[in-house]
Amino acid sequence: MLFKKDKWTRIINLQAASRYDMVSFAINGTGYIGTGNPGLLRDFWKYTPRKTN
Repeated sequence: MLFKKDKWTRIINLQAASRYDMVSFAINGTGYIGTGNPGLLRDFWKYTPRKTN
């Protein structure tokens, strides 16, 4: 039997306004999300995952 190690686990909810039409991307394992609508939001967020074994 094969087991996959790729598993998604919720760590924390984003403490920002709900949005659509945002941008998101990752660089070297760090995720970024920002801007969007409604109302032309101008915030930007960074997520750096914790290291796991």
